[in-house]
Amino acid sequence: MEVTSLIFPAFVMLGAIIYWNVKGRYQWVVLLVLSLVFYCTYVAPVTFIYVLISTFTAYGAAIFFERSGSERRNRIVVVLALLVDMGILAVLKYTDLVIRTWNFFGSLGSDDFSASPLVHWAAPLGISFFTLQIVSYLIDCYRGELQAEKNPLKLLLFTCYFPMMISGPICRYGEMRDQLSAEHHFQYERVTRGLKRMAFGEMKKMVVENRILIVVNILDGDTARYDGAYIWLSAILYTVFLYADFSGCMDIVLGASEIFGIDMPENFRAPFLSRSTQEFWRRWHITLGAWLRDYVLNSLLKSRAFINMTKAIRKRYGKKAGRRIPAYLSMLVVWFAMGLWHGNSWKYILGEGMWFWLVIFLGMMFEDQNKKLMKLLHIDSKAGYWHAFQSVRTFLIASVGNFFFKAASMPDAIRRITIGFTTHWDPSLILQLPYLNRNTGGTAGLCLVLAGLVLIVIADVFKYREKDVNVVIASRPAVVRWGLYTVVLAMIFMSLSVQSAPFAYAQF
Repeated sequence: MEVTSLIFPAFVMLGAIIYWNVKGRYQWVVLLVLSLVFYCTYVAPVTFIYVLISTFTAYGAAIFFERSGSERRNRIVVVLALLVDMGILAVLKYTDLVIRTWNFFGSLGSDDFSASPLVHWAAPLGISFFTLQIVSYLIDCYRGELQAEKNPLKLLLFTCYFPMMISGPICRYGEMRDQLSAEHHFQYERVTRGLKRMAFGEMKKMVVENRILIVVNILDGDTARYDGAYIWLSAILYTVFLYADFSGCMDIVLGASEIFGIDMPENFRAPFLSRSTQEFWRRWHITLGAWLRDYVLNSLLKSRAFINMTKAIRKRYGKKAGRRIPAYLSMLVVWFAMGLWHGNSWKYILGEGMWFWLVIFLGMMFEDQNKKLMKLLHIDSKAGYWHAFQSVRTFLIASVGNFFFKAASMPDAIRRITIGFTTHWDPSLILQLPYLNRNTGGTAGLCLVLAGLVLIVIADVFKYREKDVNVVIASRPAVVRWGLYTVVLAMIFMSLSVQSAPFAYAQF
């Protein structure tokens, strides 16, 4: 069941009607059944065994923590539980990465090296998302920050709640427990708000993202013809595609969840209006960044080995080095984990991890020099033109990282970047791009994409200013509101014939 199909909103509304008409204490059972049905219509049902193993391992460990009075036993159990839950993710997702790395280095040392075949094991839907969720539950219970769930099926609902299973957001049990178990009734305002958000997400996906992806594929499919500046144009368009794709998916699933009366955390807050890469990652995939901060960075900084290393550096090289070097190293670990989470290839580790670490590292290294230069040039850091420059710079930095995201492999990404610096390119070809594939829709399709981008930018400006878009729209006259709703729906219906690609982050 594709989320962008017309079946999904029908599934949500039918499920919601059943949900509202069931007694409160049994409503969570309806959500669990809906989640199981959704899972089985999306991927092979047999893969759900991994979801069960991950959930019940964490459930048993959390119950043990509450009943055990031994810190030593709790530590052993949490390690074993983490090995099971993270081990499932590691084996299913990263075995091929290990094999490819082994084959690469093996081929360097011998001409007659026999490469090992890849395994391509079937993984459950959203394994990278629900694994982090269940691990956060496990660690919070171990730390004593969260009371263990006594009903294993309620914990299973948290793990496989269908709006979260596609592409997140990565939720915490503490913020979802009461909502998933509470009684919810039909609320007109919530339902209409959820439907409007789903429609906006569908517009991002069907009107903007699908057409942009067609152009990106045209550019990437013939780099001999579309070289030079077209390589960078492809990277920029792909970044727009990825934002429309991922944020559109979030709009759809958060809207669907709101119809049931359940609020999930926001995952995007106008990331491309950010002034820096650090701010960008506080606004892009927010729940992943928060998870890495709470369970990787903070755990690392509080570890005995890291504290001892910090003391040794401070003693030998001074306070400044003792503050900066551990910060750089801890960020290196976090960004490596960020890249590794994105996929089972070194291109993700480099493009979605190490590239951003390098940018942030250089920014911190030359922070003082940057301030002096701005003072010398009389640049007002609060001026609108400077904010615009910083946002464009951040967008381009993200686009470079996405070279690796969309490339077939790391060598392919490097090859494309090299081609991007050639000067032999024909600027007239850009005018042909909207007409090379009938699915783009020619001039009409281009106008739809531009209109969709304008709506996305306007919504992001309100978000950046911390204004609720729904409140802003509701404050306008009825003719404006319904005119806007009609335009969005018309744009969607005009794009139904465009070939739709799966959500990019659904592969994770």
